[in-house]
Amino acid sequence: MPSPGASQLAIDLEKTFSLTVPGEGTKLQTIKSDGLFIVKLSNAMNAGWTCASPTTPSTFVSSFGVEFADYFPGIGLTFINCIATSLDAEIADWVASWVVVPGVHTYTVSADNIKGRINICKGYDSEGISAIRDTVADTFALHFEQEVG
Repeated sequence: MPSPGASQLAIDLEKTFSLTVPGEGTKLQTIKSDGLFIVKLSNAMNAGWTCASPTTPSTFVSSFGVEFADYFPGIGLTFINCIATSLDAEIADWVASWVVVPGVHTYTVSADNIKGRINICKGYDSEGISAIRDTVADTFALHFEQEVG
């Protein structure tokens, strides 16, 4: 599966979202494309994306493990592992749906499917976590090509 590259992923992962601050109301927060978290996330997505064929699974769990090896166990690392596991599970379903003749996949990868998978395992919820979930799923679906990967 061809990745658009870490630089393009970082640009597309940048997201502005509403953050409710007790006593101060709603403020806009931006996850910047050049911030350390997005750089790590885009590098991990880029490394895990590439597969040799339409029947080869992705390796997001492995690539996320390498890129986020310096994170301490806790909510953040649990969420990172959840993203990686969800992306690999989505691709596993896509790979399993391969029909040799006529050479198509019957399962369609979608941002909503990825968001649903992340929701199941994320372990904690906040506006920031939801924003990251959404931008990861939307970015992946934007660049994923159904018959190429």
